[in-house]
Order: sequence, then C-alpha cells, then structure tokens
Amino acid sequence: MPRLQRGQTQTATGQGFQPGEVVTGEQHSTPLALGTQAADASGNVTFTWTIRAGETLGAHAFIVTGPQSGTASANFEVFAPAGGGGGGTLPRTGSSIAVLLSVAGLLLLAGTALVRRSRRA
Repeated sequence: MPRLQRGQTQTATGQGFQPGEVVTGEQHSTPLALGTQAADASGNVTFTWTIRAGETLGAHAFIVTGPQSGTASANFEVFAPAGGGGGGTLPRTGSSIAVLLSVAGLLLLAGTALVRRSRRA
C-alpha cells in the first residue's frame, strides 16, 4: 500500500474501462471528488491530486467508477513523518515521571511502615 504525507502528490491509475468511457474518481475515507477522465484507447484513466494539509491520517481509498464498466479501488495510507511533522505536533501521552516516582516513593514508605509494625507485634 502506498504511503503519502500531507502535501504530497498522489497519482493513481484505473484500468479495465471501455475506451472513451467517462470515469469518475474519488478519494474515500474523507471524501474528495477528483472529477472525471475519459478512458484512453487501452481503457486506462489517471488521476493526480495533492493530499490535503489537514487530511486524516490512516487508510484511504482511491475509487474510480465508470457507468459501463463498474467500480475499481486501490488503498493508500496518509501518515505523519517521525517527530510529528506535517504541520502539527504529536499529542502528549502517558504520565510525568515525577508522578510515577512520587507514587513509588509513597508505596515504599507504606510498605516499610507495615513491615516495622508487623515486627513490633
């Protein structure tokens, strides 16, 4: 499956259409109409478009439909480069290490207190 970043150009070809058949192209997942193309003498159509700046990351599909030949599709993926590129930043996840260390320290103190109390008894 091809992988593209936002702002890159995608070129996709549909095959198996009737020569001269007017074929409609569309990007799916987050719909984007790509217009129409007439199939060449070999029954092929080619659509070229730019992946939108705010395009949803993940799987998408290129779908072509001809009124005589039906529908064909191909999948591609939009991804963000490492480091959160593509015009945004990655969301913060997880917890702060300070919080984890504080909780660990409290558990250690509680455990020590329980051991001392049980030894006195």
